[in-house]
Amino acid sequence: PPKNAGDVTITEVLYNASGSVEGAGTGNAEWFEILNRTNATVNLKGCIIGDSAAPTYTIPGDALLAPGEYAVIANAGALVVTPKLVFGTILLGNTGDAVKLTCYTTLIDSVAYLNTNPWPMSTDGKSIQLKPSAPAPWHTSNDTASNWILSSCTSSAFPTTFGTPGLANTDSGACPAVP
Repeated sequence: PPKNAGDVTITEVLYNASGSVEGAGTGNAEWFEILNRTNATVNLKGCIIGDSAAPTYTIPGDALLAPGEYAVIANAGALVVTPKLVFGTILLGNTGDAVKLTCYTTLIDSVAYLNTNPWPMSTDGKSIQLKPSAPAPWHTSNDTASNWILSSCTSSAFPTTFGTPGLANTDSGACPAVP
């Protein structure tokens, strides 16, 4: 598993899916993205995903993340991309919450967000993205609202969600090239 804070960084969060996609409050389209910042493959087996309230989700089996790999972790997998992991019953709050990744006793990364200024607002159906230009280390700069932007990606690759799940972010929130 990742051993140090920041080995894996939270880089994008879709906590407020749009309209019926949100599943009438079940949060079934919510997801967040992580990035392996190390030079080695890490296994997330045994790591715990949580928010600011119970329940949490312990990753039961091998979940390998290659160096520099982005991975989507989703609730119920209702996406246009296949998530690496599905985290069960955790619901991310639409007005503010936290996303946390803990491996054994080490908090690897967490982001506590709000939907009020200075955080990106009007998030209905749009992800918030950590700017690639955010200062290092990302696991601490992602705690600062000014380092996040609202995704404006409207790519045909993501027709029901604004965001770049599984892909690198841009400082403008626009769509990167889809491989």
